[in-house]
Parts: sequence; C-alpha cells; structure tokens
Amino acid sequence: MKFLIVRTDRLGDALLTLPIAVKIKDNYADSKIYFLANSYTAPIISKSEAVDDVISIDKVGFFELVEILRRKKIDYAIVARPTFRNALVVFFAGIKIRIGTKYRAYSFLFNKRVAHHRKESIKHEALYNLDLLEPLGIKNENNLLGIKFGLKPDEEFRRKVYNKLLKYNVDLSKPLIVLHISSGGSAVDWSYLNFKELARLIKQNLDVEIILTGTQKDFLFLYELFNDFDFKVHNFAGELNLPELFNLFSIASVYVGNSTGPTHLAAIANCWVISFYPKIKVASLIRWGPITKKRIIFEPEIDCLDCTPEQCKRLNCMDSIDVFKVYKEIEKIINLEFLKKI
Repeated sequence: MKFLIVRTDRLGDALLTLPIAVKIKDNYADSKIYFLANSYTAPIISKSEAVDDVISIDKVGFFELVEILRRKKIDYAIVARPTFRNALVVFFAGIKIRIGTKYRAYSFLFNKRVAHHRKESIKHEALYNLDLLEPLGIKNENNLLGIKFGLKPDEEFRRKVYNKLLKYNVDLSKPLIVLHISSGGSAVDWSYLNFKELARLIKQNLDVEIILTGTQKDFLFLYELFNDFDFKVHNFAGELNLPELFNLFSIASVYVGNSTGPTHLAAIANCWVISFYPKIKVASLIRWGPITKKRIIFEPEIDCLDCTPEQCKRLNCMDSIDVFKVYKEIEKIINLEFLKKI
C-alpha cells in the first residue's frame, strides 16, 4: 500500500509528524510512504528511515502537484496540516482514503474524519498527529516517550560537520554548547540579551566551546550581538543544512533554545536540551515540549491565569526566567560528563 503524509508548515511541525510514518511502517512493513512537505524541511524529513520519498509542495504549482500525486497511485492520504489547499490537492489527486480532522468548513473533502480540537492543547502535537491513524486501525497509545522518528546520526554528514568545525578552529576536545537564539515567532521567547549573558557566564566558568546556530539571515544579527563580547564564540548561522545541524546536535553536550524547530531536532539527536516555554496554552510545554528524557525546561516564574501572548509580553514573563539558574543547569551537565570520562 502507498501512503501520503501531508505536513507543509515549519520544521518542528514536520518533525513531530514523522512518528506517523514510523507507526505506519511498523504496522505495514511493505508500505511505501510519501511525505508532502516544504522544500526547507524536505532534506531532514527524507533522512527518516520510515520515509521513502519527499515531495516539496512549494516547488510545483497546484495542478502539477495533483498530477504528480495522481501518477503515484496513492491509497491513503493523512493530512496532518489540513489547510483548504492541502485538502483540495489530495481530493483532486484521486486518493481514495483521505484522513483529516472533522470540524473545518472543508472537512467534507476528507472521507475519514478524526474528531479532535488541537486548539484545546490538552496533549502533545505529536500525539494529536498519531490520532490521525485511528481510521487505519492503528491505536494511539498516547505514550510520548515511546515515540520514534526514524532519524539517526549519519557518518557522512557527521564528518562534514567535523570538517566545518575544524575549519573555523573549534576545539573538538572540549564540550560543545549550542545556543540557538532565533525562533520562528510562534511562541514568546526568552530574550537574546539573556542568551548573551548566559554565554558570558558559560565562558567565564567552563572550558567549553560555544556554537551559535541559525539561518543565513541570523548571521549578521548574531555577529553584531556578540561583536563586543570578551570571549570567543563561533557563529555558524547559515553554515549548516538541516541534516548537518542534526548531526552537530548529536555530538554536542548541550543545546539551549526557545520553542522552535531546532529544539525538536536536538531532542531527537539525543543531546541535552534546555528550552524555554511560555504558559500560553497553545504554545505550552504540554503541546510543544521536546520529546526526550534529556531535557530541562524553564517556564516563567510569574503566576498567571489564562495567559495570552499580549499579557506575556506586557508582563515580560519570559524574562522572569533567571539566567544564572539556566547556567547552573548547564554546569551540572558539563560536570557530569566530565565525571563519566574519569
């Protein structure tokens, strides 16, 4: 059987949809799985052992995409991002079984509909995605730590990462701490000035290398942010593609970032993840937390009810997270790693 998984938005969303592919492969070993994504996330989605082929939605027009899908003779479509356009695409592609959510104006385009309201945010996004497999008879066990993504470090890409680090004089004998300061803006963030102060505390007290990651457009911002810095940090914004970024995280000791796609990538890579989440229900830890046992999560220390983005910004909720407390958690991890090597 042939399956199409549709998730065409950001990196974190696409990564948290990969468990669908793994579950299908577990239950239908001979199946072929296509993943409809955007061209930015496609390189890392294609590295999942559970995905056979990735189609980039933003590289072709609507009718060309319909024709591509029609020729593949797909049996099932699981639309994890149920936009009107995505619903139309799978409908016109002639896919017989089209699975999507129930309560949208265009839900009639799906002939298997799942009744849940993601905006309630009572469980994790990855678990909401797995709900979509119920029409296939695949039960969602709602076991977050049992989730798999099919992504593993790759020696070829790891070697490329090592070579780039050496090229820019990163001392690989020291622990690597990755700071990912930028985000997609889907949540209220811990500020860049806090990250800068955190980097200062790290370099003053620990014998480590700090690597800054981000997109190409982040490079100049990070350069200017740390231009007056007394310590050496390595600005790798725009230097690594997503498979390389994943393999960097797999050799790093600690990753620090806001609620953003690379945070999920670091968690899948089995790096220690320190991340910051607001108490806003739809952007909360419950809905979007990194899936790993090796995580330390900070939330605002301000007590509030029915938090909104506007209220969070007005009260500077995220700045109530103390920089020194974050540093102490990094210190514990680095000291623990050192003790393991003795």
